[in-house]
Amino acid sequence: MNHSLQPGSSLSHYRVISPLGAGGMGEVYVAQDTSLERAVALKILPPELMKSEERVRRFIQEAKSASSLSHPHIVTIYEIGKSEVRGSDAGDAMAAPGPGIHFIAMELISGETLKQKIHQEKTDLKALLRYLAQSADGLAKAHAAGIVHRDLKPENIMISRDGYAKVLDFGLAKLTERRETGGDPNNALTATREQTRDGAVMGTVAYMSPEQVQARPVDHRSDIFSFGAILYEAATRSKPFLADSDVEVMHKILRDTPAPIEQKNPEVPSELRRLIRRCMAKSPDQRLQSMKDLAIELSEIADEYDTLSRASATHASGSSVSSPALDAAARKTPTARLALIAALVIGAAGVGFGIYSWMQGRGGVRTASHADTMQMTRLFGSDALRNATISPDGKYVASVHYDQAGFGVWIRQVATGSDVEVVKPLPTPFPGITFSPDGNFIYYVNQETSGPGYSILYQVPALGGMARKLLFDIDSGVSFSPDGRRLAFIRGYPQTRENVLLVANSDGTGERRVASRKSPDGFPTQIAPSWSADGKWIALVDGAVTGGVQQVPVLVNPDTGKTEPLGDRQWGFISALTWVRDGSGVLLSGMENSARGTPQVWFLPYPRGNPRRVTQDLNRYFDVSTTADSRSALTVQRGGQSDIYVAPLDPAAEVKQLTHGAGTEDAIGAVAALGNDRILFTYLKDAAVLLGVLGADSRRTQISPDATVDLFPITSRDGKVIAFQVVPETKPPSVWRMDADGGNRRQVTEGKGERPLAISPDGSWLVYMSSAEKGLFRIPTAGGKPEKIGDEVLAEADISPDGKRVAFAAFLAEDGLLRRKIAVVPAQGGDRLAALPYLEGGQIRFAPGGNAVTINIPRAGVDNIWLKPLDGSPPKQLTRFTDGNIFSYDWTPDGKSLVLSRGKVTSDVILLSDFH
Repeated sequence: MNHSLQPGSSLSHYRVISPLGAGGMGEVYVAQDTSLERAVALKILPPELMKSEERVRRFIQEAKSASSLSHPHIVTIYEIGKSEVRGSDAGDAMAAPGPGIHFIAMELISGETLKQKIHQEKTDLKALLRYLAQSADGLAKAHAAGIVHRDLKPENIMISRDGYAKVLDFGLAKLTERRETGGDPNNALTATREQTRDGAVMGTVAYMSPEQVQARPVDHRSDIFSFGAILYEAATRSKPFLADSDVEVMHKILRDTPAPIEQKNPEVPSELRRLIRRCMAKSPDQRLQSMKDLAIELSEIADEYDTLSRASATHASGSSVSSPALDAAARKTPTARLALIAALVIGAAGVGFGIYSWMQGRGGVRTASHADTMQMTRLFGSDALRNATISPDGKYVASVHYDQAGFGVWIRQVATGSDVEVVKPLPTPFPGITFSPDGNFIYYVNQETSGPGYSILYQVPALGGMARKLLFDIDSGVSFSPDGRRLAFIRGYPQTRENVLLVANSDGTGERRVASRKSPDGFPTQIAPSWSADGKWIALVDGAVTGGVQQVPVLVNPDTGKTEPLGDRQWGFISALTWVRDGSGVLLSGMENSARGTPQVWFLPYPRGNPRRVTQDLNRYFDVSTTADSRSALTVQRGGQSDIYVAPLDPAAEVKQLTHGAGTEDAIGAVAALGNDRILFTYLKDAAVLLGVLGADSRRTQISPDATVDLFPITSRDGKVIAFQVVPETKPPSVWRMDADGGNRRQVTEGKGERPLAISPDGSWLVYMSSAEKGLFRIPTAGGKPEKIGDEVLAEADISPDGKRVAFAAFLAEDGLLRRKIAVVPAQGGDRLAALPYLEGGQIRFAPGGNAVTINIPRAGVDNIWLKPLDGSPPKQLTRFTDGNIFSYDWTPDGKSLVLSRGKVTSDVILLSDFH
């Protein structure tokens, strides 16, 4: 190769020693800084490349980008400039002055590239992870400065002789800045300051993100994808996307999923496999959102690698493996958005209070797994998937999807991946979907359009047709007796605060009560009962709060109502259960009362025996159904992310994202404004749910003690007092209060399952609801005797800005039926002041001024905040988000902005074969 500079020649005050390397962005030499007498790496843009304005621009851009950064894991830039070349003697061809050459003088790193470490030295993965954690930390610094690298690859990471990783070559880096939004608060948060020419695809193909391949604008999440590809290569010693040409590689990046890591290297810990999958999600919104979080997670995995590696070997055969045919089928799934994240707050005992489904327990023991024989196969998935069930013959899957038109039911033929829509989209969710025993019909529960708000059981042919109404007022999914002549379901009675297990004929006639539970205990309506194959028992969940939050699977005789527990274990959370059709036991998705970890699929032997884990990984599982031959089961695997946003009321102002979580484990739960410049939020940490404060300087401060579970935070208007629910391990929940800095923490209510709903503007009193008593109650935050101010409440309430009124969701009698309404009563108690139609949605908050309330409403697959005037005027949409879900929100005291917890949930349908 002909080099532009020869040993002994000089450029400015740098004397060339020897060539070091060359690439598309220039040549690099070892040189001596004659002024400071130190060795440097001297990068130049050769004369033939200086003819290209684009090459010159990128070279200068690299110098500007890298020189603005000071970090131990980013190469240090000493100087940038342009100088004439001076030869070593008068006979040198370049001795005569000529046009100047652009140069960058930088830190000289003695060592090897990461590529050499991976493929030539075969460095062990644990050491590679430490280098990559350092690199990610350096890139986090670049991202914080608004710099996106855009050309990450193993060759651009150097490992020094003393074990330090250095990120090089910012030649394709782009700076980011705020884009003019034109009044649309949903616009992207970043834009390129220096634009690449239209349609230009920049970067090294094998490590490009999908948005780079498509020549679309990129942000820091593009680097996260590329970094995920490097992690994949470090873990498997092969690139994730391989093909004979660059065009084919780009096609794979856009369309294909890399081969499962466990197939190439079974020793890779499951935690690392999961992290790589999150980095390499096709959509930037579904990726890990922060390079800093990636650096932290990699460091933790490296620190615990030896333990994790042994654990992964135990469970490798139970990992999810997808085939190309199934992946192709998954791409045919209708594009849709998942609506409300009901999975974030699950009501226990059917009434009154909730716990986060991602809440981990405390303590726990390891149980046996059947991962050595079971196979897990991903059938399909999307962020639109809500829930799913499998047909008795295993040939079809019925699933609920939430798209722009609403909630609809689709049937997928497992063998071919073809889909048929059998229930057109409806505006409200489906409490349950069930196949008939012969698989010819689907029974689903939903509200009648423009009806009074009661749910109805419908029957529709499995491959589509006219739906037929069977039962009025049904609150759970249904289960059939073995002969298909009867069905079981649960109905809630708000007037008496009881949930009842009923049996009826399959045509909806002959309804009969079998068993009931009254608050504070109850049969949770979100968990459908399941009839055993011999017809002797109906399995369902019995919830209680008397000894702490707990749920117990029970068996009820459908003829006598006799009830007995299934096993002797209490569970902290159960989302679904179903009999295995051979009668050997019950399959459930849930979490032990004292277990560390996440909701998993369990097998409960019948009539006795210890529960066994069917799944045992870091994913979360909801829904279970089985085939008639008892060989296969279906579950839904869920993940997601949520972050804090601030949405100004001014439509011309842009929405600001304040946190960038990595996924479900970093999810923000509830949020509340703590004054105008601080935000209170709940988050998961180890085995606890804690309260944190996000300051104006973006610093996070923990204000809960470690190892507690603090939920449903509310704040006073002056930002001085916080109230919240505490969920002890062995006692019922109660309402507590503390000062804004976490001090003066103490219990307010007695501890019978109370949950705070709203706090007065001055923080002197609050309103709450209880699972033990019917009604809405008021109590001083200092403690004292509560007083009842409302007869019924449906988990949502707020106090007006002047502290004189309370608005809450309630069931109110109208035309002989109970209808959901927004009731407004005096804060001191008394006759109702107003009753407004309840817009199906979530949290109720008084709007600034107190003349309207705002509600989080899911419509067209997207959550937005709507305003409902108290004078009965039509509602008005306030936010204009075009995707995503709002899990929690609050108004800032000045009434100028909304504080939001927003994000997405993604779901995958998983088939479990030979699970017991």
